[in-house]
Amino acid sequence: MLRQTRAWIVVGAVILGCSPVAGAATPFGDFSLLDKTAQPFYDWVKDEAVFHTLKIEHVPFQGKCEGVLKSLSEWRPFSDSYKTGPEGFEALDKSWAPWSENDMDAITDCDSFPCKIKTNPKETDRVKVAKPDERKRKIFEIISARAVEYLKSRKRFEYDTPGVPLDPWIWLKQHDYPIGDALAKLKNPQLYSRIYRFTDSGYRPIRQILDLEMLKSGNRIDWFIKDIYTAHYFDGWGEWIRVECDEQKKDLRFVMSLALDFDLFKNKDILSVLGRPKMKEALSQNTEKYQGLQLSELKRKIK
Repeated sequence: MLRQTRAWIVVGAVILGCSPVAGAATPFGDFSLLDKTAQPFYDWVKDEAVFHTLKIEHVPFQGKCEGVLKSLSEWRPFSDSYKTGPEGFEALDKSWAPWSENDMDAITDCDSFPCKIKTNPKETDRVKVAKPDERKRKIFEIISARAVEYLKSRKRFEYDTPGVPLDPWIWLKQHDYPIGDALAKLKNPQLYSRIYRFTDSGYRPIRQILDLEMLKSGNRIDWFIKDIYTAHYFDGWGEWIRVECDEQKKDLRFVMSLALDFDLFKNKDILSVLGRPKMKEALSQNTEKYQGLQLSELKRKIK
């Protein structure tokens, strides 16, 4: 894999869109106007190497905001809590099961940088000196060290591409998405592990350690999700989900955005460049499916 500038994909789940507004700070225009028409956003900001979509959905409800938001606040997209240190290795191994032969080869064959399992150069040096049958545990030690540092300083580490990885929450804030007040209040990271088959096309599933933080403020709930570790395909993964309740209109407004640092977008060879349209199409389809499942889970919480 060539080391190039970072490629970010920002993908949201929503049904609504509009043409970009000239001079507005977000890539799609004034955020307050984004749900006025019915066309989703897809764009490629070449100077930032960012592909992004945004979708918003309005759902009617009965009753009062207090009750429906209380029910929605119980929603969690993950179920397996992650514990740092050796005492958490067995639980992580089970959480990330099943391990196919192809999955294990990515670990046991890690003899030089870059490895198919995602590690940076220093981490790869730690893995390759271990015996092949001991390398999974070494990977778990590396992941635990990343998580410990994140809990202490919120620092995340790179993989193949050198430098500090982009923060998806900060990226959204810098592009004028209305999350600054919520981000300033996040103080309680909760770590989870999960395995997710992002596509059914024969690729490896992604295995992740994620920080999930929820904030309820007035008639609004925000969920923020960010990876501490992801294997494979993505150098970064971030999500922002918001639900706003309007009791007078009996309306719930869902905004769901997903930010992915997709490593293959960093390749500059001719075949990779020619293949980008298919990559974007596949990512759009799979993120729509992913967030559609999330939205269905949230709707089932509406009482």
